Amino acid sequence: HGRSLALNAHIDIAPVEDQESWVHPPFEGVIEGNKIYGRGVVDDKAGVSVMLLVAEALIASGVEIAADVLFQTVIEDEISGNGSLACMRKGYTSDGAIVLDGTWPERAVVSHLGQQWVQLKIPGEAKAACNNSRASNPVQFVPPLLTVLRDLERELNRGVSWFGIENPCYVSIGSLSAGIWAGSTPENISLNLQIGFCSPWTFSEVREMFQDNISNCDQLPDNIEVQFLGLSTNPVDGDPENELCILLKRAVRENFDKELEVVPVTGHADIRHFTNAKGQSVPVCLYGPGGGGNPHIANEYYHLDHMPVVAKNLVHAILNWWGNVSHSPG
Repeated sequence: HGRSLALNAHIDIAPVEDQESWVHPPFEGVIEGNKIYGRGVVDDKAGVSVMLLVAEALIASGVEIAADVLFQTVIEDEISGNGSLACMRKGYTSDGAIVLDGTWPERAVVSHLGQQWVQLKIPGEAKAACNNSRASNPVQFVPPLLTVLRDLERELNRGVSWFGIENPCYVSIGSLSAGIWAGSTPENISLNLQIGFCSPWTFSEVREMFQDNISNCDQLPDNIEVQFLGLSTNPVDGDPENELCILLKRAVRENFDKELEVVPVTGHADIRHFTNAKGQSVPVCLYGPGGGGNPHIANEYYHLDHMPVVAKNLVHAILNWWGNVSHSPG
């Protein structure tokens, strides 16, 4: 028997904020030319579809399946990574892993930023709008809070160059809400934000830094509620010359006479869960499902003609992983 390999893709999708901002309805999968439009088509329904193509190709090729290939469709990639983590904890580990999520046919990823989600709540004092002058309106604290967040971003990026990327760290406000109508001041204001950070920072250090910056700002009230909810992960600095990257480079070169580039990304993925899942370092990378655009925002799309390209490269890499190079299907 050869070495086992996991292929992993997620079935959860990002939410849709405003359907009216889409050229095509986000949940109808409209095809125009070689592109399909819809929420989740590139992130990451295409990854699941490519896995099915790989399974079909391996069966149809007639080659001896030399070891287990685990096809994992998981939840919560976007908000926690708990789907892949559950697979590991249930014992569905492997000798190597490829996550199909977010790269083009000639790109692979082994390194990504750490991420921390934060929820802030600033209490106020609700009063009728006509008594606004006697209220403590929490909206007034938004400008100094924005200054604190910008300062935090600068602090995270100070003196940092991550794989040649200048200023890779970020602080992004994803949602802000206050009140329910114009007739009164809001009882509170709430914000949800995401912090992306590179090594050598850890999420524990980022949390502490965030709390300190909020506490040390004289323009903010003392009763701000801070919760670290959802996504919380350290940066992943992988090996661009690990065995799976080398095999994928070979597949891209031999199949299509092109060169595969291994790049870092400022997003995140589930590759962190596979690295030491068996108690030892195993090769892991992110590759596929192919090109597209606008993940997480309106008018998401995927290049359908990339699907067989990525699938062929994956089959080639799997057969080489097993040492069965002479039976690579066309």
